[in-house]
Amino acid sequence: MKREHAIIGGIAGLAALALLATGKDDEEQQNEPEVGERPQVGFAPSTEDCLQAEPEVIDVEAWEKSEPTIGSFYQVRRGDMMLGHGKKSITWMALKNAAFYLARESGESKKEADKYARELANNPSMRCDYAILILTSAFNDDIYGTWGFGARSFAGPHGRSIPLETCHNDNRERMFNGQAPVRQVAVCTPLEKGTGAALVTGLCRPFLWLPMLNLKSLADREVTTRDVVWPGDERISGLEPPPEFWRMG
Repeated sequence: MKREHAIIGGIAGLAALALLATGKDDEEQQNEPEVGERPQVGFAPSTEDCLQAEPEVIDVEAWEKSEPTIGSFYQVRRGDMMLGHGKKSITWMALKNAAFYLARESGESKKEADKYARELANNPSMRCDYAILILTSAFNDDIYGTWGFGARSFAGPHGRSIPLETCHNDNRERMFNGQAPVRQVAVCTPLEKGTGAALVTGLCRPFLWLPMLNLKSLADREVTTRDVVWPGDERISGLEPPPEFWRMG
C-alpha cells in the first residue's frame, strides 16, 4: 500500500485533514453508530476462512505508531488504560499529540504547544468522547467488543467495551503477515455486561485503530469524525481504517 492512497493517516497528514474538513459544516452530519442488541461481527472471519484466503500484504507498519496517535494503529501495552490521565492513558496521549501538532502548525513554540496540548487532553469530557469513538469503530468492535468485559473497562453507548487485557489474538502479527484480524473473546450477551465473562486466556492485548478527527472541530474542543472521509472511498469515514484494510477481511 502506498502512503499517498490516504492523505490523512497519522500525525504527518493532520494538516491535510484540517483542509479537508473545512467548509463542510452545512453538509449532513454522519450517522451516529447504531445501538443494537448484538454487533454485526462481520469484519473478523474465522481462522479457517483466513487460511483458505490468499493473503494480501499491506504496509501495516506505515499506519502503526509507537504511542497513541489519531489516524493510526496502536498496540496496547501492559498498564495502558482507555481513560485516565497521563502517558498510560490512550485517549489522553492521542488528544495531546493531535493538539500539540495543531498548536505547532499555528506557529506556537514547543513550550506553548505542549502547554496547550496538555490543557486540551486534560479535559475528561473530551477523553470520554474519544473513547466512545474508539469503542464504536466497527473495526475495533467487530474484533474486540464484548458485553463480557471486566470491572476496569469503560463501556460505549452500545453497552460493549474492549478489554485491554491479554485475552485477544495477536492481530498485529496477523496483519503484518497480510492476514485479517480475528476475534478471540466472546461477544457474550447484555445479561453478562461487566461480569468479565469474556476475559479468557489469550495471546495478546488489542491492536486498536485510533480514529481520525476533524481538526477544525478539535480546535473548538469538539471530538468528532464528522466530514472526515478517506479519499477515493467516501463511504468509509475516519472512524475506520483506510479502505485497504477492509479488503483483508
